[in-house]
Amino acid sequence: SFVAGIPAQVGRGDLAGLRTEMKLHAGHVRDLRTLRAHFLAALPGISLPSISKAEGVLQRDLSGAIGEAERAISALLATALRAQPLPTTLLQDAHRTVVHL
Repeated sequence: SFVAGIPAQVGRGDLAGLRTEMKLHAGHVRDLRTLRAHFLAALPGISLPSISKAEGVLQRDLSGAIGEAERAISALLATALRAQPLPTTLLQDAHRTVVHL
């Protein structure tokens, strides 16, 4: 699964790929919210429990992925700082990733 693969992705230094994946997943949540809003606008009073449930699941998955990414990046930075000073590009990429999460 995506979340399970985050530590390995961070370990490989693929932070740009991680940002891309996170943006994709966040886009799914946003698109589902937009779809629900369109249905509600077109059919006032309609109940959409399936869409609401799916939105909740996607949001929890995204939150879990963000938490896992934060833990993996923190571990990577801690390990790297113990071993040697970080290369500037890795530090900048990690900072951009955390800021975008």
